[in-house]
Amino acid sequence: MSTEEQTLNFSLEYQEEHIRKFCNDHNYDLKHIYNEGFGSGTNVEERGVFCNMIADCLQNDDIDYVIVLADHRFARNHADAVNLVDRLIKSGTNLICVADRINTENRNDYDYFRNKSMYSERHRDAILFNCMYGMRQRAKNGLPNGGRITGYINTPDGYVINEETSPIVEVIFDKYVNEGWGYRKIAQFLNKKEYTTINNGEFDINAVKTILTNQTYIGYVKFENEWFVGKHEPIISLELWEKAQQFLQLRSYIPEKVHHGSYFLTGILKCPDCNASMVHHVSSCGKYRYYKCLNNKNGKNCKANSIKKDYAENYILDMLSSIINSPYIQSLLLQKTSRRISNELNEYKKTLRRLNKEITKTENRIQKTYELYYKTNNDSHLKQLERLNKQLDALVSKKDTTDYQYQTLKNSNAIQIVDSLTTNFRSDFLQLEDTDKSSLLKSLIEEIKVNNGQKMKERKIKEVIFHVTVEEIHNLISA
Repeated sequence: MSTEEQTLNFSLEYQEEHIRKFCNDHNYDLKHIYNEGFGSGTNVEERGVFCNMIADCLQNDDIDYVIVLADHRFARNHADAVNLVDRLIKSGTNLICVADRINTENRNDYDYFRNKSMYSERHRDAILFNCMYGMRQRAKNGLPNGGRITGYINTPDGYVINEETSPIVEVIFDKYVNEGWGYRKIAQFLNKKEYTTINNGEFDINAVKTILTNQTYIGYVKFENEWFVGKHEPIISLELWEKAQQFLQLRSYIPEKVHHGSYFLTGILKCPDCNASMVHHVSSCGKYRYYKCLNNKNGKNCKANSIKKDYAENYILDMLSSIINSPYIQSLLLQKTSRRISNELNEYKKTLRRLNKEITKTENRIQKTYELYYKTNNDSHLKQLERLNKQLDALVSKKDTTDYQYQTLKNSNAIQIVDSLTTNFRSDFLQLEDTDKSSLLKSLIEEIKVNNGQKMKERKIKEVIFHVTVEEIHNLISA
């Protein structure tokens, strides 16, 4: 809903108030108010509440009217408006537009609605065009179209240099061009100095790169994908800017990605200082692999707190193997597996009994159809016989498959199944796809805590927090 419409008393409260009054005045039983907030009426697919309303009308016989304050609150796309109203009318529901005095029960009102919806769409397109044209013209005149940016204050007359935050921009360009610093080092430096982004957050790699590539700092303003000469004073000289872009281009090559194996503890292994996730890291020589703090990797103000990959992953797999191989869990798994086998065997028996009945029934129908054919010599019975024989073949085939599955399961051994599961847990886990490994562990483990230490060898896993307790596992398995 546009600001203009709110000014013209088309606010949500105003719409609801007048719809309720209209229903009271006409003794209509108001079933439900579908309030989709300040959503646009342009794209039907993106209007979840509206789609629910249409579905309710099409599926219920006791809804006589959809009531809106004005036609453009129903749909602003002419084709959608006409198509949806036609579908509603066919299902026995008409549209009432209070402000437009439209009730599609009346043929003249229906025709008026069709014409008006076309006008509304054209009117909306004209407003959009004028708005976009005005914004483009403003940019051509060197003025920004809103938006906050580090280093400037946005005023009605354009950007004005912010004396407090503009030094941040100068520092970023100076460190990058004159001292050869990378994004991460610059971000860490800014965070240590307690500088903040425009949203009062810490600097990271993306925040630094965004500033280095923003032409606003050399006196331009942007509209869509075009840059125009601005009226504001540049913070960065053109010479420094061009050097920065040259360095960016030289450093922008994408090295060939080397697969260093899965890091399946990512997301659940936590930094001991800031509690951020720890992510993969490979030493410069490519020989050693670690988990390190995500905030540190992104240049934010935290230490790496690296922990060896092999140690952390083996620790967790050993712990899980120990839990699964404990007599208590094995006993629970055996009970659950035996119960599952018994239940599935019963289901197979039911299916086989049903299939045998259907086979017998179909064979009887085939016999009767043969008898009818010999009596009447009617070719239609031959077609029926062909269909019944195909049906019989399908039933027999399904019965054979089900019987094979039944016999296989009947001959299975619950103890062997559980033993195989617990004995081969590690090898089976390592054969999973990387995403499956991560998903499985995240379903079991909430987080893994690491103790703090000055050296890597001092950092060890101190606590593993599971989503469920052993008692809850017992209740889950026993359910």
